[in-house]
Amino acid sequence: MKPPIRVAAVAVGVLALAFAVPSGVGALLPVEHVAVRSQWFPLPPERLWPLALAQFEAQNDGTFAIAERDEPRRFITELPPGKEPFDATWTYEFVPEGTGTTLRISERGRVHPPFFRFVSRFVIGHTRSLDQFLDALHARASG
Repeated sequence: MKPPIRVAAVAVGVLALAFAVPSGVGALLPVEHVAVRSQWFPLPPERLWPLALAQFEAQNDGTFAIAERDEPRRFITELPPGKEPFDATWTYEFVPEGTGTTLRISERGRVHPPFFRFVSRFVIGHTRSLDQFLDALHARASG
């Protein structure tokens, strides 16, 4: 084999392994996962509710929908199956606690392709979007 061809063959082999190994590990992971995060806010549910809805709308690119609303106790958003390599629901529960509210967000997700399961679990993390939402809501509620 000539050196440039050998380099190309090694590069192709490395790329194949870079996809095959995570896909193999991802195939061993469950399709479904549950992730939960919560944070206390110094606002009653009635004041936190509209801020949380505004934050959801600010982060929504039109792919997600509100599936259920029970103001000011709970709302559920969803990413329906079929549009992405994953689908999920997020339940936002507003629990009065003292002078404020604990917002608990539960993600029930399904990641279908094994490569994406690997990335979701080990690279991005199942709680990343929940943490980002809570951080942004905290900034919105404080400002």
